[in-house]
Parts: sequence; structure tokens; C-alpha cells
Amino acid sequence: MRGINPQMKISLIAAVGRNNELGANNELLWHIPEDFQWFKSKTMGKTMVMGRNTMLSLKKPLKNRENWVLTSRPEDIIEGFVGFSSWDSIFKKAIELNLEELMIIGGANIYNQAMEFADELILTHVDQEFPEADVFFPKIDYLKWEDFEQKSSSQTVDSDKYTYQFRIYHKL
Repeated sequence: MRGINPQMKISLIAAVGRNNELGANNELLWHIPEDFQWFKSKTMGKTMVMGRNTMLSLKKPLKNRENWVLTSRPEDIIEGFVGFSSWDSIFKKAIELNLEELMIIGGANIYNQAMEFADELILTHVDQEFPEADVFFPKIDYLKWEDFEQKSSSQTVDSDKYTYQFRIYHKL
């Protein structure tokens, strides 16, 4: 995306299981309050891009952020979200608004499309397998990414203990 606007950064943000699991039945596979705080701190005040299913799972726009939806079904757009029919229309609007960063927040299809032009990956790696998962983050070629920052943590939530790492990768 650097060719379109060298100043605008494209960041993908997600929490993934050991096998890149994202969710099942349009819901997250875990509930980790610290991860929600991490997501909030990284997206607050920014423009987020998501697919229709992610919008539907949120049910309402996230506060203090622009909530953009890439969809071929504009009739499904919920009040407070802004619909776009193509990446070109998203980038055109982002350039028009002189945005410094677009935060791509899912789902799997949107991540797959955006991976090629992403500059940064902001990931929570949950150190557990989730066999019930039906949605996955794209495979990452770590030879193309520099591990820029990391922080390890663990948390017990409702008798489930999760060990996880917050990591930020920059494209080489």
C-alpha cells in the first residue's frame, strides 16, 4: 500500500490460537480481558476496517473509532457503521481523510485480502489449540516479518487459564 499513500500504515490486529484459530460460529474462542484492553488501546481513535460478519458479531459500532465495513451487501450495514464495496473505495476515502493508519480487525476473509498490503501485524498469540475453530488467520511467513515488540502474560478466566503473548511484527 506504500505506493498509494506512503504515510498511511496498514495494521492487522487479531488474537490467534496456536494454529491461527480466530473463532467459531462468528464468536471468539476465549475471553481474555487483558486482550480486550490491548485491542482497545491499539484501535482507540483510529479507523477500523472489518467484514460484514465481524460487524454483525459486534452488533454496534465500537466507540471512539471509525467503523468501516467492506461488504458486497450494503443493505446489511448497521446504523453507525460505514459501508464500502471495495478496497479501492476504502483507500480513496482514507487518503481523502489523510489517515495515518487503517486497523484491519477481521474476519478471516478480510485478513486474507489485506495481508498482502499490511505493514504491521498486532497479534495476541494464545498458547492453546482450539479444535472447534471454523475461522483462521492467514498463515504468516515469518521470514517477511520482524518481531518488533513482545510481552508475555497469563490469565485465569472462569477456571480457564490462558497463556498468551502480545506481539507486534513489522514487514521487512
